[in-house]
Amino acid sequence: MAFLTLKYRPNELSYSRVGFVVSTKTDKRAVVRNRAKRKVREVIRLNWSKITTGYDIMVIIRKGADQEAQAEIKGLLGNLLERAALLKS
Repeated sequence: MAFLTLKYRPNELSYSRVGFVVSTKTDKRAVVRNRAKRKVREVIRLNWSKITTGYDIMVIIRKGADQEAQAEIKGLLGNLLERAALLKS
């Protein structure tokens, strides 16, 4: 099962915005939820120049994301952004 879900919608701005959602159903401990957000946020930061402008992007982080390696998160998130046509050519 995928531990990341991507939702997006065009905005009328000249830049994109990214939000992260981690439910307490993922894990009751804030430390675990914050670790998962930090990992995903770092992947977004490293690829920010490749993301198309003018979109609001929401990354929903599910159970297991904090256990995954950074390379695994990068691959999955890159695949999701590519399928949503949110990466610059």
